[in-house]
Amino acid sequence: MIEPDLVAYLLADNAIVARIVDRIYPETLGQDPALPAITYTRINSQHAELLSGDPDLSFGSFQISCWAETPSAAAELAALVRTRMQGLGGTNFEKAGIEDERSDYEPDTKLYRQDIDCRIAYAVSGP
Repeated sequence: MIEPDLVAYLLADNAIVARIVDRIYPETLGQDPALPAITYTRINSQHAELLSGDPDLSFGSFQISCWAETPSAAAELAALVRTRMQGLGGTNFEKAGIEDERSDYEPDTKLYRQDIDCRIAYAVSGP
């Protein structure tokens, strides 16, 4: 699973940690979350076998959502995440690319969100 590596990679960035501390959650924020915060969702996965005997390579598409009480705070956090993901070089990561970005407002929670869709290639070892 690449998710723990993704979380560790984001939390290794001092500028991101300065804003969210350790508030990165899978899928949802939960009830009455401290903000700003990040959620991540795996959108899909693709697996490829390499014939050369090298480790298998998998591709995961993730939505990383940056949540805040103001649009500017959500945008600032998203800019840090985008920069971090474009400079991707984590333990098991081969490369990453930003595929899409959007902003949204959730009227029920009164929270602003910036979504970053990224595709990560990573090595998978073992059967």
